[in-house]
Amino acid sequence: MRRLTAVGLAVAVVILAACGARAVQLVAPAPDHRTALDCALNEANARGYIPEAGGVDAGHITVNRKVGGGTREEVVTRLMTLGLAGANSVELDRLVIVGADGDLRITAWAIREDGKADSPRKEAVTDAREILAKCARPEG
Repeated sequence: MRRLTAVGLAVAVVILAACGARAVQLVAPAPDHRTALDCALNEANARGYIPEAGGVDAGHITVNRKVGGGTREEVVTRLMTLGLAGANSVELDRLVIVGADGDLRITAWAIREDGKADSPRKEAVTDAREILAKCARPEG
């Protein structure tokens, strides 16, 4: 019985770990976080992101970028099964940009077509890294 309980617990942990979306958060020093936020907003706009919430005055900005509707195979599968099968493709890249406590923090997510958060696409993580590198100013 004890072995069965251990196996059940191990399976539950693996399932929960596999189902969890993992955001990617990047942080860099930015003593003038207002200037850093303004820069980050401009850089995000240049990469096709549209502001959805917050603002420079609020100290945080949420920006989204619409991405493709899935691979050809995913689209065909969803059409053939009337939406009952096929992957929920990524609908939006989302960056949450926060300037506070002398830091600039950017968290990258993906939002699926069913509205649930998912781990970010590599393109969104690359965007976050580039924005952070350009807009955060280390003290010195």
